[in-house]
Amino acid sequence: MVSKKGKRLLKTKHGVFYWYVKNDWYSVGITEGNSYGLTLYIASDNRKEALHYLIGSDFVTISAGKFFLGKDFKGWQRIKCPVWSKEIITPGIVEKIINWHMEDNKEIIRTDYTGKVL
Repeated sequence: MVSKKGKRLLKTKHGVFYWYVKNDWYSVGITEGNSYGLTLYIASDNRKEALHYLIGSDFVTISAGKFFLGKDFKGWQRIKCPVWSKEIITPGIVEKIINWHMEDNKEIIRTDYTGKVL
């Protein structure tokens, strides 16, 4: 179970997820226009799926869950993703990110901590 304190609940076709936005001081200055390192955190109720999206970036940090099933990845990985929002995060955007995350047939492009392709 995920701690629910301070998190928003979102029920999707993929299950129950909790999300919140906070400053990630390690990410300050990585993306233009996000000088505070605002980061979206999403986790499934059972903690098998988890990801971090640096708002305004084109990469996401993701846990090795269903997404990496059958792949040679371990632990947290950063991969390319669409830029979903440069400023505001809404439940609709969170649901789009979850749906993208749960797709089985997307191309996986690994990046470093700044989003540069490895």
